[in-house]
Order: sequence, then C-alpha cells, then structure tokens
Amino acid sequence: MKTWLFLLISILISFILYGTSIRGVFVYDDFNWTNRKELKDGSSLIKLWKEPYIPGLEENGTYRPFTIFSFALNFSLFGESTASFHIVNIILNGLVIFLVYELVKKLFGNEFLAIATALFFAFMPIHSDAVAFIKSRDELLRSVLILLSWMTFLKANALKHIVKWQYILISLILYFFAMLAKETIVIAPFQFFAVFFLLNEKKRSQIPKLAVFYIIVLIIYMYIRFLVLGNYAFGTDNLAYALNPIRLVPLLSRLWTACAIAFLYISKAFVPWNLSATYHSKYLEPYYNPWQSMAIPFGIIFLLILIFLILFKKTRRSPLGIGALFFLSSYAIISKFFFTAGEIMAERMLYYPSIGLAMMAGFVFLKIFQRKKLLGIALLTVVLFVYTAIVIPRNYIWLSKRNLGESMIRDAPKSFEGYFMMATVEFNGKNFEKAKEYAKNAYAIDKTFPSLLHLMGRLAIVESRYDLAERLLRKSLTRQTKVEITKYLAYAIAKQGRYEESQQLLLHNIKEYQDDKQAKTLLGINYLKLGQKDKAQEYLKWDEDTNQFEEQQILDNF
Repeated sequence: MKTWLFLLISILISFILYGTSIRGVFVYDDFNWTNRKELKDGSSLIKLWKEPYIPGLEENGTYRPFTIFSFALNFSLFGESTASFHIVNIILNGLVIFLVYELVKKLFGNEFLAIATALFFAFMPIHSDAVAFIKSRDELLRSVLILLSWMTFLKANALKHIVKWQYILISLILYFFAMLAKETIVIAPFQFFAVFFLLNEKKRSQIPKLAVFYIIVLIIYMYIRFLVLGNYAFGTDNLAYALNPIRLVPLLSRLWTACAIAFLYISKAFVPWNLSATYHSKYLEPYYNPWQSMAIPFGIIFLLILIFLILFKKTRRSPLGIGALFFLSSYAIISKFFFTAGEIMAERMLYYPSIGLAMMAGFVFLKIFQRKKLLGIALLTVVLFVYTAIVIPRNYIWLSKRNLGESMIRDAPKSFEGYFMMATVEFNGKNFEKAKEYAKNAYAIDKTFPSLLHLMGRLAIVESRYDLAERLLRKSLTRQTKVEITKYLAYAIAKQGRYEESQQLLLHNIKEYQDDKQAKTLLGINYLKLGQKDKAQEYLKWDEDTNQFEEQQILDNF
C-alpha cells in the first residue's frame, strides 16, 4: 500500500472512532493547565521548560514541558475552544496508527502483518481514554516522537557496514523530546537495541557505540529533570493515598500488585470488559499475598507466557517474541514494581505498551490469513466491528464532568475519584445537599485528600459553619498550599470576627489576587471592619457618591 494512502486512512479511522469526542469540554486533570493564564497569553513559553508539570508541585514527580508547550501553542493558534484540542489529539492518534504500520512493515517486511497490527492497535477500546481525554496528549505526543525516533534509528542502520550518523542525531533529538512529553518513554532505546540485536545478527557489533549516545542523552535529560524536581526526579512522588496507594508498601507487595495490574491491562486490551476511567482507591489497592485476588496468579501466568515467547528460539524473532519484548519492557515502567510514582493504574498508560500486544494479535491474524485468506480477513473485520461498537460510546464519558463522574461511580463504585468529582459537579451547580452526600462517600475512602478537604471546607461555609470550615481548610493547606484555599480560609476566619488575622493571610498572597474580585472584596471588607475606610475604598471601589445605605448593603452581603 502506498505510504501517503495509509497515512490518510489512519487519520480517517481516528476521526471515525473519536470524532464524537470533539464536543467534549475540559475535564478532570485538564484543569492542571487550563486555568493557567500565562499559557493562554503565551507569556510562559520559555519559563515552562524550567518548571514542573504543575508549577510549585515538584512532589508530584512530573516534568512534561513539551506537552505543556503543545497546549500553550494550541491556545495561541486556535483559542480556548476545546474542539481544537480534541482535533489535535485525534490527528496525533492517526499519526501513531500510521507509524505502527510503518514500523512493523520495516521490522518484518510483511504488508498484511503491518496492516493487521496497525488496525488492531487503532481499534483497541482501551485507548479511548488516551485519545478522548485532552490531558492524555502526553501519551500521544511521546508515542509519535518515539516511533519517529525508532524509524530514523532503523534508517541510520539500513546499510550493512555504514551508520548514517545524521539520522542517529535526528533519532536522539526525537528521543529527548519524547521524554519531555512524558517521562515513562525512557525505556525506548532498550527496545531499539533489543529488537535490533534479535533481528540483525551481523550488525550486533554496532550496538555498543550507538548505545553510548542514547545513554548520554538520557543522562542530560535526567540532569535537567533533577534541576526541576529535585529528589522527586527519580520515580517517586508525594501523591495522596487515594491517587497512589502503592508508594509506601513493601517490595513483595509491589510484586503481587504488578502481577495483578498486568492481568488487568492484558485482559482488558484484548477483551474490553468493565473498562473504567479510574482505578484509584479503592478500586485497585496493594496486594499483600498472591492469593488475595485471582488477578495475581493469572497475571503471573500471562507474564511467564510473554517471557517464554521472548526466550523460545522459534518465537523470539517473530512478532510474538518482539511484541512480548515490546510490551514487557514498556510495562515494567508503569507496573509500579520498579517505580512507584503516579497513579496506580490508568488505561491511557497502556497506549504505547499496547503496540507490542497489537503486534502479537497481528501475527495471529497473519497465520490465519496465510491458511485461509477469507477467514483471516473476516475474523479481523468482526473484531474491529465489535471494538468500534465499544469505542464510540466510550467517547461520551469524556464529554462532560458529569458524564465522567457518573461513569466512574458506575464502573468503579468503590473508587474515591468518582465521588469526589460528582461532589465538585454538584457544588458548582449549587446542589449543595447532593454535593455533601458525594463528599461524605469520598471522605469515607480517603480522609486526607487536599482537594476534598478544600471542597468540604467550602460546603461548611455554605452552611455557615465557619469554625468547621476553618479546620478543614487548614488541614487542606498543611498538605497542599494553594492560593484558592487560602482565600476561603481567610473568609472563614473573617466570618468569625478575626479580621486582622484574615487580612494578614490575604496580604501574604496579595500578588496572586490582582484579578480575583472575591479576594479583593474580602480585603476591602476586612479593612472596613478594622476601621480603615480609606484603604477599604481601594478594594471595594467606593467613591464619594457611595451613600451609607449602599455601604451597609455590601456589608450585609458579606
């Protein structure tokens, strides 16, 4: 098939599968960057390369400046409409499908295998979170960059005894930016060289000298990462228990948990049952013995089969062995056995590793096709049709915060995140009783999550329980300092008559409140209560014509 034709087909498939997601709004983790005004006006395009994914939160252990840069560029070119963000994600997904086709064709030289692998990858329902969720552009972007890096690596070594160093340089640059898109791609050069070792016996002597350059690039990246994140640069974080319950458990427990996660990923990749937008506590928690869940022994069996395919002489050079190697090496980074940072599990994390699983599936379809062509094509068509019927409806989960929250509670009723999200949705809709009910359910699962404590503090303010609001907001601040929390804490304190204490808290963050009308009004009222009417006028915008009745109205509204 002509290259340009399959590229168009890949992008078209991506739009067919995910076009309904274009109507979706910003949800969930999108707000880690959508609320940053400096990204929208382009004032931080240089600064963002020197700061964590969420500025000021090094303890989250994430540094993805190229992804954030792409969001800032999106704002600059297309404005704040979410449609453009979704369209970019869909196009990136189409490019990944095309590059999977090109890579498999380059590695194995079989057109049907390349098409079958690319199509199976394209239609896998477990990818829906990676494409329909705007934030997951990091998965898409790093996959595009690293597959391009791999292709240029192969082109650099296409001749028998000559290395085209200009292509190696391009590959190194692409690898570097792939890591800046999402850090878990660091393992990619190992995949390059392991596959090269298996498929190119006569060129194995080239591997050591080439590997040195990739190691140097990795060291440079890790040094920059350390400058930005400090001790959180090397696979650890300080996330709340609800997001990362694996962080402090013993090594053996991490092993059993990694086996269970492997079972869930592999089984849901091929048989997409009970897909979920969240695996937070208590959907999936650390396991302390191998019989605590049947997912553990089944996960062990799956992993042993993959290892066998890599080691067995008849399969190790085939798409079965190469696919198993690709998946296992990619999975090791997200298994939570070696590195504990980040969410315990998320379907979007399987986006890149699933290329290996797609290779294995493509090989099975190839063998059927070689025996009976019509049967091979028919089976592949049926699988893709069934997957389509699952993928398209799952896009609706990401269309709104309510859809997402309700899906989390439905698919993972013991999980913290769904209840917390619905509490937020109901609070913003001023359905405070419903918000309180959802918040209680979330609190029963995790009593330490800062954002939940913040929300409960605001609910207490609505109920005029200012002493409770103060306790909750202070507890939230001890775990995560946020200007927004400080503002509501200052309000709760002022409502208890401690105007000077409230004022000091606000003045400490005065630079952050330049465009915040609520904070400025509270500043003015505090000054007024403290008898400093001239100062109050600066924030309340009173003038000489403001009469006493209007002044009293402002105070009454407070």
